[in-house]
Amino acid sequence: MKTALLSTLASLPLALLLAPSPAPTAPPEPVSPLQDPDRDPPHPPTPSVYYYAVEHADAYTMSTIVQELYGDLLPKYNADGEQVGSTENVMVLDDHRILVFDTPDRAQRILTLFADLDVLPPGEAEPSGELASEVYVPRYLTPHDILDGLEPFARSIWDEEVGSRPNLRLLGSSGRILMRDTRAKLDEMLGLLEELDRPSPQLELTCYVLRGTDTPGDTGLPAALTDNLSRLVPFEGFELATMGIVRTGADYAGTGLSMDMEGSDESFSLSARLTAFDDSTEGREVLTIRDCRMMRVHDGVTELFKTDTSIVGGEYAVLGATGSTPVFVVLRFERVAF
Repeated sequence: MKTALLSTLASLPLALLLAPSPAPTAPPEPVSPLQDPDRDPPHPPTPSVYYYAVEHADAYTMSTIVQELYGDLLPKYNADGEQVGSTENVMVLDDHRILVFDTPDRAQRILTLFADLDVLPPGEAEPSGELASEVYVPRYLTPHDILDGLEPFARSIWDEEVGSRPNLRLLGSSGRILMRDTRAKLDEMLGLLEELDRPSPQLELTCYVLRGTDTPGDTGLPAALTDNLSRLVPFEGFELATMGIVRTGADYAGTGLSMDMEGSDESFSLSARLTAFDDSTEGREVLTIRDCRMMRVHDGVTELFKTDTSIVGGEYAVLGATGSTPVFVVLRFERVAF
């Protein structure tokens, strides 16, 4: 055995015999099965809390957009490290603050998107000048009519006290309107309201239902009425079958008018829509009437006529006359002092 080993050594090159022996290899470190790099990925970054301060836009609208793109549910843990549920990664705290709970890289993308969204609407700018407030109490128009009239002035403004907000607000059921804007804008709005919020012109309408007679005489009817009719039809006189008087506002398009007029042996009913009132010409007022219907109620209902017309204030306008024994319908209006 020794002879064979010596023979083998003698046959090896001298350089190989003189080479230093290699250093011993260190034993591998023990690896926990829970942290096996061949089986488990590295731990993900830990979420942290960040805040975004809203300056111009609406916090809730911004949050909705961001949640559509980056919304996620992250696990929640108790003090013992046990998962107890999940929480959203984007939450609105109030009108001015949004909380972001996410990993650093995702949180940075979310905060960048918030900054891109947090701008004034197109065409708007920071209000120039100090903001002031006015509370307007409608006098004759409804609060919604007032807001419709102020629509050209409506905008969102940046208020240091409350952030972005509309400059016009209806205060609940009180009917009052809060206006907050620069003094110059408020003065413009108040000037417009002075023109808009005025009482509606009040009109008194009188309807006469007449019959022609062959006997002249004093019937107690206005001379201007009978004289006008005499020039139109060949009757010696006229008698009053029935009449009606109603008062109404004039500047509401489509205001309904209805009069039921009872006579001695038959009744009549007038209905119409008052669609326009023009008093722009001094000394002349014109009322436009649409769907004017005259009905006779006697053994049933008969429509005598239907018409659309305009009448001038103070004049007796003959709307129509029908039948072998004609029934004349005359309408007159005049403005009533408010």
